[in-house]
Amino acid sequence: MTSKTSGDKVFNIINYILLTIIAFTCLYPVLYVIFASVSDPIELQGHRGFLYKPLGFTLAGYKEVGISEIFVMAKTSMKR
Repeated sequence: MTSKTSGDKVFNIINYILLTIIAFTCLYPVLYVIFASVSDPIELQGHRGFLYKPLGFTLAGYKEVGISEIFVMAKTSMKR
């Protein structure tokens, strides 16, 4: 086995930092949508900055979508 030089170690550290930043940049929008979808709309509307967790947990938005006429008609037309 060959030992890593100091240049290899620095290169690996910089790679890990850059890949972590890229991963966070790609994953944060998905997490934001998930957190926003289960947050209280009033609290979410007044929130500024990053969203690290849901603001007041509620599933009211999913309930509203589940009983929407558009989705009921779509379900009906798909059964045909």
